[in-house]
Amino acid sequence: MTDPDAIRCCLRALVDAQVTHFLPLLYKVNARPGRSTPRLDLKVYGSDRGKDAAYLVLSVEVFREDNIGITWSVRLDALPDRVGVSGGVERDDGDDVHEVFVRSESAVTASEAADAIARIAAEVCEQVSYIESST
Repeated sequence: MTDPDAIRCCLRALVDAQVTHFLPLLYKVNARPGRSTPRLDLKVYGSDRGKDAAYLVLSVEVFREDNIGITWSVRLDALPDRVGVSGGVERDDGDDVHEVFVRSESAVTASEAADAIARIAAEVCEQVSYIESST
């Protein structure tokens, strides 16, 4: 696989995760009364793991009626020697951010990374119970 093909493969996997998992999650969260309007983001960051490293994060964020922020995300880390895919759910109480659900995998090829994005996005977006105030 050429470099452009590898990039296209990973970007396509993120788009598929957005349409298949994150948009339905956004609609589920948005349908619940008393929540802020959820936000769907795709952001690119430089990494502290070196000048040749960067990462993309696809996420949905919402604040519950008790002002607790909940963020569901999948992250693609492009490192010099491999690709890391991670995802999780974070709970932000205003003082601290707590990871309440985490999954991660390493990949050597773009197709492995794309498969990991699909798997992890599906698992993360199934974690809708965190939107309830009792969690």
